[in-house]
Amino acid sequence: MASANRAAGIDAVLFDWDGTLMDTWLLVEASYRYALGAIGRAYDRPLTWYVTRRLGEVFGDDADGRRGQELYRSYYLEHSPEMARPFPGLDTALRRLRTRGVRVGIVTNKERRRLDAELDRSGFAPWVDFVVTTEETLARKPEADPLVWATVRYGLGPAVYVGDSPVDLTAGRLAGMKPVAVGWSRFDRSLLERRRPWRWAPTPEDVVKVLDDPAADADPGSPSQPPVSVYVTVGGRTRPGVLLGRVPERVRGWDRQEPTWVGGDGPAGLAVRMWTVLGGSGWVPPDRGMPRPDVAVLREPEDGKWNADRELAAWQQLWAGTGTVAAFEPTRSTVAEMLDRLDERDGLGLCLDTARLARTEYDVADAVAAAGEYVTVLRIRDANGLAPGWGPLDWDRIQRAWRGLPQLRALVLDCAWRPNFAAAWDRAARWIPGAGDQPGG
Repeated sequence: MASANRAAGIDAVLFDWDGTLMDTWLLVEASYRYALGAIGRAYDRPLTWYVTRRLGEVFGDDADGRRGQELYRSYYLEHSPEMARPFPGLDTALRRLRTRGVRVGIVTNKERRRLDAELDRSGFAPWVDFVVTTEETLARKPEADPLVWATVRYGLGPAVYVGDSPVDLTAGRLAGMKPVAVGWSRFDRSLLERRRPWRWAPTPEDVVKVLDDPAADADPGSPSQPPVSVYVTVGGRTRPGVLLGRVPERVRGWDRQEPTWVGGDGPAGLAVRMWTVLGGSGWVPPDRGMPRPDVAVLREPEDGKWNADRELAAWQQLWAGTGTVAAFEPTRSTVAEMLDRLDERDGLGLCLDTARLARTEYDVADAVAAAGEYVTVLRIRDANGLAPGWGPLDWDRIQRAWRGLPQLRALVLDCAWRPNFAAAWDRAARWIPGAGDQPGG
């Protein structure tokens, strides 16, 4: 929809449904309590946990679990007319967006039949241009897929995504949209702040106001980023899993100490552990004196399979109070999957590898920004595994993304093969802090 009144630079505003446009919290809680009780299971977690999980994750996929899922859906549909209510003031906000020439969409993890029934009763339908529900993509939020699909299917330009949960803010950033957090969310504000929303909208009216200065996209990260140590690996000659190698003597001016693996008194205060497979085996450098949990603790007692959540809990217990951040590198899992597991685990962070991000994410810079303050180490190399500038990645955008990361402790520059180090350095140095310190002869 073209219009002279369209907010500068913004083509569409997309909304989450549950908790953002529609107040379904009491209905969701009642549905879970009913269905779990009917199959003899306890409702024993915070509601904010249940609303960010698939039904299959809550109930399981055995016969009782499948029955529980159907009981949940039937109870929800039966009681939705009297329990689900639109949040006040949002009908006016949607109408004002449309009158300004901005397209309005809904992108939700909700099933189509439940969404359609509530949308018809909400009064929002006249102001909504399109809807994307969970059936339309293989992956759902917090992955970017539903928002990317909306962008492609409906030909969207720059867009804002408005939501009430960490899931929404992560999906918005991963999709390259501007995520807006609503003030009527039931999620703890500190948890939302960790996902670095572009804007806050305390009231429905503020959703419209955020469009008035879309170009003023100030870095949402900490304005005073702590010092960042820089390490260099050359030629992949460090043993597998040891990402922070000794800085080559050819580089003048860099700190040549090895990174610390135990305690927090070293140049980076880090422990880096390879995350080989989410839910699978990991590898820990054996020669660093790094405390490790007993392997038996990390496996399910019933079948001996590796359990990702049990492993993270064991690592958190080991490193609690040491002043050291244990940084996990997702090598096959996505950023969204790891953020979901690290949300409530202090002392654990992410080591992101930009080459791997190029294979698992839609956009590397958006993925770095989405990971936000969870990022403690960033391994910088191009999509082909060579040094920055030797491949297709947009390093100006990636640098802008990492500059605002408040917990970033170390950059690891991978300069590919040793014979090519000087040339690799020449291309990479422009994106590295203190790049005036050039390699010696």
